Amino acid sequence: MKLSIATIALLGSASACGDRHAHHMKKWLGIIPKHETCPNRDTSTDMDNFEFHRVMHREVHNEFIRGWYKDGRKDVTGDKCWGAWMDADKDHFNALFDKAHKGLIWDISHQEIKNAVDEMMDFFFVNLDECAYYHMIYDTYNWCMENPMICMKKKGIMDRIVDNAIPLAGQAINAWTVFTADSMCYSDEEIISEVTSLVHTWADMHSTIIGFEAKWEPEDKTYEKLTFKEMHHNLRELHHSLPHGKCPVLAWFEQFMPAMPTYALSHSEGMHHSPFDMFAMPAMPMPNMDMFKFMMPAMHAPKEHHQAPFAFPMPDFSQFKLF
Repeated sequence: MKLSIATIALLGSASACGDRHAHHMKKWLGIIPKHETCPNRDTSTDMDNFEFHRVMHREVHNEFIRGWYKDGRKDVTGDKCWGAWMDADKDHFNALFDKAHKGLIWDISHQEIKNAVDEMMDFFFVNLDECAYYHMIYDTYNWCMENPMICMKKKGIMDRIVDNAIPLAGQAINAWTVFTADSMCYSDEEIISEVTSLVHTWADMHSTIIGFEAKWEPEDKTYEKLTFKEMHHNLRELHHSLPHGKCPVLAWFEQFMPAMPTYALSHSEGMHHSPFDMFAMPAMPMPNMDMFKFMMPAMHAPKEHHQAPFAFPMPDFSQFKLF
């Protein structure tokens, strides 16, 4: 909720402060090209700063859901989720921030503040409902409650990685190619496409590895109305009730690495050794110090029966008499 409010405030301030603010914001994100290095760049399709951030939020959210749920539909969020209606409804919000940015505090009327707050509340609550943020969080929570061993104990994680090794490798290579591409002269649409491609790939890979399975049905309103604190409490209680087991990654490797003889760290016969003991340093025998006894003075414990815990045995210097 705090992030969403901050995002809406950012959108309003970005739009209100004009091209100069847009330039600095995009430069801070590392996505604005320098005109001297991109003389042939087509700027006819560039968006203003408010629209750029709005479209970016919409596409990132849409692609995350498509990847997380493995939904093949192109648009899963609908037109109102960070939709174009925000561009038309930002006038009062824009005017308020423009005056505040110029320092014209006393020129802001009470009605302007009310209109701007109304728009901000519409931005927040309409997007909260239309984008179905809570529905996405609840689906993940519900899946975790129904599959605690997979969700919390990572049961079968290595099998999923092996079974999907080729697709995962392809996605990783594609993500690296997109990430390392020179986007200095990209248009706004190409920049958004690049970011959303990375988001979609990460969400798809992550849901595959952890084993998340659910269907995106935001129109279904039958889910529980829980607070995040209640979700956290329920998940924690369920986690504490699960049996403690071996790390699934270690258990998977042990299936393919038979126990091998290694340097014994104990003289006991039949002692079990992990197959990973092959990587352990061998036990080094301690040198025999008896040969040095003639060089060391005799050591005798003190005769006091009630010895202080910090008392140390003192050497007998009687053999070193000078006369």
